[in-house]
Amino acid sequence: MHKKISNLRSIDNYLNKDGKKMKSKLLYRSGSLNIDYQVLTDTLNSLNIQTVFDLRSNYEVHKDSYNLPHHIKYYHYPVLSSLEGLFKDVNFDLSSVKEASKLMGDNKMMIGIYQEMALNPAMFGLIIKDIITEARKPLLFHCSAGKDRTGILASFLLLSLDISYDDIRKEYLLTNEYIKDQVELEINKLRSLNLQEEEINKIKDMLIVK
Repeated sequence: MHKKISNLRSIDNYLNKDGKKMKSKLLYRSGSLNIDYQVLTDTLNSLNIQTVFDLRSNYEVHKDSYNLPHHIKYYHYPVLSSLEGLFKDVNFDLSSVKEASKLMGDNKMMIGIYQEMALNPAMFGLIIKDIITEARKPLLFHCSAGKDRTGILASFLLLSLDISYDDIRKEYLLTNEYIKDQVELEINKLRSLNLQEEEINKIKDMLIVK
């Protein structure tokens, strides 16, 4: 269990094409909230979070469950529901990293994840409608790492606000800065297992965004 929420940041201060600036401290994004309850409560309360949107699969929700303070509203939208079985096959804690490496060969798994998101626009539409309903108060949306599903939703939200493509790309790639230390730890774990660099690079491709 992590000691803090990974990849946690606010999405604000971007100017749209009309020169209007996003309000600050309303939209937050992150990785999993499966951390110590008191730390989670203190962190969410410090940000005045009122609503949480969980984009993880049913399997991930069951495997890495968490409890929210009672006053925070919770929405669960399994963005990759048709890939439910995939999350059971890949062991994301790297304890079965060789099997994960085989499954992810040549980035096919990550390509499949992004194709699935592209083919499931209705799910994102439902999420955005609920975000609009809750948007007058601070809210947070997340998946497991806060990079792919969360990154795509963040991009759609910024697109809807007419933010420039360059800024959307900047926000998407910013994840690599926030998870840099975490990725380095995981890469060191891989090296300790005496994996070949080719295999390590395959795993690294899954841990970052491009």
